[in-house]
Amino acid sequence: MTSVLHFHNPAGVASHLSREQQDRGIESDVVVTHDPFNYGYDYKLSRASEGSSLPEKFLLMFDQFYELVKIAKNYDILHFHVSSSLDYRKPFYPRGIDDPIYQLLGVRVILHYHGSNVRHTGDPLLHQVFADRRLVSTPDLLRWVKNAKWIPNPIDIGNIPHPGVDQNGPPYTVCHAPTNREIKGTDEVIDTVESLRKSGYNIELDLVESVSREEALQRFASADIIVDQLNLGWYGMVSIEALSLGKPTCVYIDSEVVPKDFNSPLVNVNQSNLYDKLQLLIENPEYRQELGKRGRRFVENTHHPKVVAQQVEDVYQQVL
Repeated sequence: MTSVLHFHNPAGVASHLSREQQDRGIESDVVVTHDPFNYGYDYKLSRASEGSSLPEKFLLMFDQFYELVKIAKNYDILHFHVSSSLDYRKPFYPRGIDDPIYQLLGVRVILHYHGSNVRHTGDPLLHQVFADRRLVSTPDLLRWVKNAKWIPNPIDIGNIPHPGVDQNGPPYTVCHAPTNREIKGTDEVIDTVESLRKSGYNIELDLVESVSREEALQRFASADIIVDQLNLGWYGMVSIEALSLGKPTCVYIDSEVVPKDFNSPLVNVNQSNLYDKLQLLIENPEYRQELGKRGRRFVENTHHPKVVAQQVEDVYQQVL
């Protein structure tokens, strides 16, 4: 039986994959250094505390590596999410220096990039040479990781309700969750909603910040429209969750990175057309309802753990 160890758990991706892999007869576990959103894990490594000095962080990083090696040697595949264990993002540090060590232990290495660790910085040379396969969670990352494969992020849609579109407005609620206001284009969202209000539309903005995932989902479920990011060029977990809830979802999609045959109900917006797109959605309840229905189906067909786990298993089979 194939055995897989996932390291790191951004947005619960590792947990979703691990549970589905277990259902498919694969021994699959998750190891983390922290679990702020309570996605769950099987092993937890020591982690630097706030205020640790640079030498202390280096020492702890090697302690983590030693702990990970002791666990990983019992698995066939080590599936890294975000970065490997000795992947320190500084120019002088040879990122991915630990990859050959896992290979010497007979463990296959999968590098699964999820964003900031590779966006604009590029794919470390040692990962290119020694990792068995490299994956990306969004196709825009293929600009920086050549010869990688896009794997959509899984989401446990069974635990997300489907309230759909509420036809009881106005007032209409636009929900926006800025984990990073600059990246998400939050100032433009605020200004656009205010402009619509000044134009006479009965509309309000709900900024979802510094709350639990459970509260965020509740507020998404009460919204009429969700606006995700305006700058990155692809959609993330906020959009996937919003689509799962059956909500019209606005996000900037860079046409240059759209895969062939990709078709989604996402409303493609940017800073220059956000006003017009929101106006269209507010004035057309039937359109909002249509997008909401298509959104749930899209997530079931693209982001369901069964669908994603099969794609990942195909990658595993190529390296075993």
